[in-house]
Amino acid sequence: MAYMIKEGIIKTYNINSAGESKIITFNVAGEFIPTAWIFGKSPVALFYYDALTDCELYAVPKEDLWKFIHSDEKILEQALTVYSSLYISATMHIHALEQSKAGEKLLYTLQHLAMRFGTPKKDGVVELTLKLTHQDLASIIGLTRETIAVELNKLKKQKVVSYRQQKYIVHVDKILQQLGEDEFRNLTI
Repeated sequence: MAYMIKEGIIKTYNINSAGESKIITFNVAGEFIPTAWIFGKSPVALFYYDALTDCELYAVPKEDLWKFIHSDEKILEQALTVYSSLYISATMHIHALEQSKAGEKLLYTLQHLAMRFGTPKKDGVVELTLKLTHQDLASIIGLTRETIAVELNKLKKQKVVSYRQQKYIVHVDKILQQLGEDEFRNLTI
């Protein structure tokens, strides 16, 4: 069965040879899982999926989903829009992981998460709709929980981020200022 997320957030992850869970991405309303299998790029689901929030999904045979997507030009266009956004998101995630310094990895990751899963509150301030632990952030970035805690405390002192009970408020303008990345200022994903 193919699944389309009607509402909620799904965590996509893998388990490495040491038994550690590593977050790959999060999927939201309007997206399909397992993507590689649905689009014929893999004979099986490549990753594991868990509901991060309460979710409602449509379960559809893969062939029926293909027929539905191709039945209407507007539906096909919407699927293309969703997957171009996912491509941009994945590219931003890779860019964050390429950074050599832990602080920069975290800044780029917070910027990426704010763009993809954030709710704007006021000028340059975004609340993440994801509830993330320090371990979740460590898993997303490939750092230790302790390193994430140290780097988050630095950013908290600089008033770049604030968090409480796994809820994060991100000052995107301050992140972009620190990174010197004006080209990301008006990007939408």
